[in-house]
Amino acid sequence: MARLNLTSLRKMKAEHNKIAVLTAYDASFS
Repeated sequence: MARLNLTSLRKMKAEHNKIAVLTAYDASFS
């Protein structure tokens, strides 16, 4: 159970980081 939650959390964090990077990339060119 804990391992599954940790994996989900890690995946969500990765998605969030990807979005943040894309947003920062976008902002620097706008």
